Parts: sequence; C-alpha cells; structure tokens
Amino acid sequence: KSTSGSLSFEEYLRQLHISSLIVVHKGAVVYEKYFSMLSEDKHSIQSVTKVITSALVTRLINEKKIDRNQPIEKYITELNGSDWQGIPVKDILNMRSGMDSASIDFETGPFTNPKHKNYQLESALGLLPKADNTPESVYKFIAGLKKERAPGLKAEYSNINTFVLGWLVEKVTGKKYADLVTDMIWKPMGASSDAYICLSDKGIPWPHGGLSVTLRDLARFGMLYTKSEIVAQKESIISFAQLKEIFDAPPVDNPIAP
Repeated sequence: KSTSGSLSFEEYLRQLHISSLIVVHKGAVVYEKYFSMLSEDKHSIQSVTKVITSALVTRLINEKKIDRNQPIEKYITELNGSDWQGIPVKDILNMRSGMDSASIDFETGPFTNPKHKNYQLESALGLLPKADNTPESVYKFIAGLKKERAPGLKAEYSNINTFVLGWLVEKVTGKKYADLVTDMIWKPMGASSDAYICLSDKGIPWPHGGLSVTLRDLARFGMLYTKSEIVAQKESIISFAQLKEIFDAPPVDNPIAP
C-alpha cells in the first residue's frame, strides 16, 4: 500500500523504474519480468561487477594460487616500495586497505572533481572526461597513491580496491580479465549468453563496474553462492568457509544510504 492507495507488485516495480526482475527458488525460476529491456539484452551491472571480480580472487585462493594473508606486492611487484606495500590481500578484499576513504562519498566530488582519486582512476579508464591531471598510466597512478590510514581498521567502499583486485588476478594468472571471467566463472556456471566487459582505450578492463550481462546469467552467478551450487562446483569458486565469512561479516556503513 502507498499514500495514494494500493499497488500491485508489478506497479510498484514500475514506479521504481526497475528494468527487470528475476526470482529463483530451489533452482527454478518462479518470477521473471522485463520492463524496459528484453530478455536477451545485456544490462550494465555497474558495481555488481565487484562481486564477480572478488569471485575470481576466491577461486584463485581456493586453487592456492593466492594467499590472502600475503601482502599485495608479493603478486603485484609494481607496488613494491609504494604505500600499498605490506597491505594483505584480505584487507583489499574487505575494503579495508586504508588507501581510499572517499570513493563514493559524493561530498568531495568523486565523479566531478578532477583532483579526486576516484575521478582520476575513472578518467584514466575513460569512464569520466579527461582533465589536465588525468593519469597517463592508471597503473602508475595506483602505485603512487598515498595511504590514508592503517590497513584493516575500517571498511571503506572503494573502486580503487577492486581495480587492484582485477590487476591482481591478471598478474597471478598471466591472463586477461575477460578470459578469466569466461573460463573461471561463466563456463562453469553454465551461462547462456556472452557478457561484455568495458575496456579503456588502452585495453584495460574496468573490474569495478564494467560488466554487462543478461538477467538470467546474473541469476546464475548469484546461485553460485547457494549450498547446492557450492557442492556442484566442489567449492572451487567459493567454499562454505568463504560463504560463512560473508554472512558473518559485520555491517558496513553505507555512504550512499538515504
């Protein structure tokens, strides 16, 4: 119900400008509706891409190719001698690197202020207009960032953290991000469609927000976090221990909550 009367569920979704919605129960689709897109359309999933990037990291952890307790410079040697040195992979996964406290606080202009760390990251990747100080190399920009607080202390949502995770999986495997998503997630989960990944003009992926996927494939990805799929995947992509850690994690302050 609303102040103007009762609404059906679908009327409510339309008021929210929802593009599409799918509900899966016990492995079966029980609700599927498309409002402003077609079933075959690939919708930009923006920051949901972060979860897919993190799933690549968990898979490499499960394959013992990454030790999350090791410092990031063990895998990304370009970060030796930088302020990233000594930060464990787990703190970057948990958004506790201490390297970026204002990615999307909106008050300091992450999408409008060329001096902002997030603006510089995204302008270097082509997401935002270039400015006079747009970095020529996004990797050198990342390596040159200064720490804002000690790692592990506070969870702070950051596009920069996830960009580093995307860099990490490419360095560890020697493969491109798109190929990793294909081989380590899309094929194992039985995707029905290709996904699109946005790249910069230099071919650098946007691992923090650049994927476009169909609704059904996004649902298939979500199912990887269910008990039946964890068993079916033999805990290769995500383990029961990792699932428990996710649900046991304390809530994080939401900088964009109303």
